[in-house]
Order: sequence, then C-alpha cells, then structure tokens
Amino acid sequence: NPSLSPEVSTSYQAGALWQFNKRNYLDVNVFYNDIRDLIQTDENNSTVVNGIAVYSSENISKAETYGVESVLSNQLSARLSANLSHTYTKANNRTTGQPLTNKPEHIVRLGLDWQPTERWDRAVRARYQSRELAASAQSFVGNSLQDGEMSWAPAWATVDVKTSYQLSSLLRVF
Repeated sequence: NPSLSPEVSTSYQAGALWQFNKRNYLDVNVFYNDIRDLIQTDENNSTVVNGIAVYSSENISKAETYGVESVLSNQLSARLSANLSHTYTKANNRTTGQPLTNKPEHIVRLGLDWQPTERWDRAVRARYQSRELAASAQSFVGNSLQDGEMSWAPAWATVDVKTSYQLSSLLRVF
C-alpha cells in the first residue's frame, strides 16, 4: 500500500520484580500504548491469486493497547525449573470503539525445563490463547455479517516438547 503512513506510538510501562529467594520470583508489568496510524491488515481490499487471498496493509488512525504482563518463575532444583506467565491485553480502535483484530485478550504460558545431564536439555511448553476478533462488519466485505456484528477466531492451545544435545562446544543438535 503506497499510501501507508508509518506507525507512531507513545508507550508507558511500569513494573516490579519480587525476588522471594534465590530460586523464586514474580515479575509484574503494566503497560499502555497510544498508537497513531497503527498498521493492520486491510480486510476490505484483498485479491485472490491462484486461490489464495492476498491482503495489503492499512492504517488505523487512533488505537490503544493496555494491560498487564506477569511471570512467576521457580527453580525447583539445580536441573529443573518451571515458569508460568500471563498477559492480559485490551486493544481498541479509538475511532470506532471496536476491539482491534488479531489481538487476544489473554495469553497464558507454562514451561518446564529439565537438564538431566550437562549435555542434554529437555523442555515442555504449553500455550493458551483466548479468542480474538477476526473481523467486524465494518472491516469485512462480501459476508453475511450485519453492521456492528463481529466474527471471532476461537481460543486455542498448544503443547511443544523440545530436546537438545550438546555434541561439542561448537555443535548442539535439536
């Protein structure tokens, strides 16, 4: 999109870290972002090339995001650690009053890291993401949505398992 303006934002963040002991901490941050000309996918002007929708970008004149990020970490033993994090985000188009698309309200992560030997690392990561606005009638052309209606992508979760082995000081395999 040749008429796309650069995104400009003013951000504020404050946080605190509570170190309970050498093995446990809680980190909490609050944030606010005032955004002008937010760059977002233009749902109104897609073209189809070989059966695939191709989108361009557009500017949202005024937007804001705000929320809280928190992390709780625990070193369970010399070789085992766990962490839990949560991000709560509100994201609004300040011109229309609607939520911004593709911005979930909640993201939760849980991780477990284990190093059974000096060379082996193993990890399990779980992630949950709440539903997010996929489209609204004002940003969606050629659909059955009525003015003011919204279409939501469902919540989802994943679990990833990782292992790696240090073959030498210069080579690690995954």
